Amino acid sequence: MLEFNTTLKDLSLAGNHLGDKDGYLFIDPLKNNTSLTGLNLSHNEFSITGAIHIGRALAVNESLTDVDISWNSLRRQGAVAIANALRLNKTMELLDLSWNGFGIEGTTALQRSLSVNKTLKMLDLSNNRLDHDCAKKLCFGLKKNVALETLSLNRNPLSEESVQRLLKVMESHASFNFLSIEGLVVSKSTVELLQKLPVFKEKVVLQGDIGHLNREMVLESLKKWFGHFKDTRANILHDVTRLYDSKSSGVLSTEDFKICLRTAGCSLPKGYLDLLVQSLDFDHTRTINYREIFTGEKLNKGEKPKMTFPLLMNTELEDLDGDV
Repeated sequence: MLEFNTTLKDLSLAGNHLGDKDGYLFIDPLKNNTSLTGLNLSHNEFSITGAIHIGRALAVNESLTDVDISWNSLRRQGAVAIANALRLNKTMELLDLSWNGFGIEGTTALQRSLSVNKTLKMLDLSNNRLDHDCAKKLCFGLKKNVALETLSLNRNPLSEESVQRLLKVMESHASFNFLSIEGLVVSKSTVELLQKLPVFKEKVVLQGDIGHLNREMVLESLKKWFGHFKDTRANILHDVTRLYDSKSSGVLSTEDFKICLRTAGCSLPKGYLDLLVQSLDFDHTRTINYREIFTGEKLNKGEKPKMTFPLLMNTELEDLDGDV
């Protein structure tokens, strides 16, 4: 059915106990389908063989823009196959690979793919056992990349030096403006490095431990990102919200507002997008008064933002110039 369907736009098969033997079934349908833009295969049981099949399918697909393969068991050659697909795929913009097992094999392949890929805007690699060596591979790939805007590396065993390398790459990367490293302890010296970046006001780094206080800091950082996003995408946001708001009421449902943000180019990971929109639903009615938000009337109300980067350690800043 999927091979010949021309109307279906989004398909979620999350949590369906799909395994390696099912991965082969995606090759021809995804190769020939030209209408599907969103595919969710999260919370399944794909491992190496299944990932190889899915990678082959993604490499030749020409319509998918949003793919979620999180919470599977992609490892070794399976992770390499998914990463290699990015070298050939020319449409994918959002890719969630969190909660898998990429390790050094997968990140080595990602290094090569990120160097040549020109469409991917968001990559989520949270909880993938990425260490110092993996971070170096990502940095090499990012130095040659021209498209990525958002990178999530939450809860990976990254070293302090790895975080500093990423910040230096972020400084020189024109579009890379959102880095999430929640669950990592970041030192005072790294915070100081971040605050010295010339483009710091236009970049967002999420950092901290899990919990209520961190949620407040994350929200402030997301609102900072959104403030810049709505200012730089004002025209397209105006057009797309008007399209969805047929009665010109100035109000949209939270789900429609998410679609509008995505259509305007929002590259936040799904969890952060949900959290941002939830925070903009000031009256808890599952609606967004987007006119008041776009003018800044509501967005700027309330307390001053708290410091986004808690100073948890006291280590000296290492000189990493020329070593990325």
